[in-house]
Amino acid sequence: MPQIWINWARHRFVTGNEAGARELLARAMKVLEQRKHLETVSKFAILEFKHGTVERGRTMFEGIVSSYPKRVDMWNMYLGQTDLNSQWNHIYHNLCIQVSLCQFFFQQMLPEVI
Repeated sequence: MPQIWINWARHRFVTGNEAGARELLARAMKVLEQRKHLETVSKFAILEFKHGTVERGRTMFEGIVSSYPKRVDMWNMYLGQTDLNSQWNHIYHNLCIQVSLCQFFFQQMLPEVI
């Protein structure tokens, strides 16, 4: 069911109706089950990165990873969308809440940056 909302939002982003795509997120949250919210919001954030405003997508992902700091899959999605070379300081200083989680990502991502 969330895929319908995501496809509809993708269509709106691609056709240039960014405001309409953002309204869909609010509507989807009202209709979808609670357990589908995180998946839906993360995919909307990816759409924002790719077709909308990068800063808005970053803000959405920062909200997700601060609410769910142990969800490695959400961190991985977020870091996959960012340009690590330009965002390295921001990620390091603002988002590394847990040392063990940061060590995991830096070990995984450091070879790409260097």
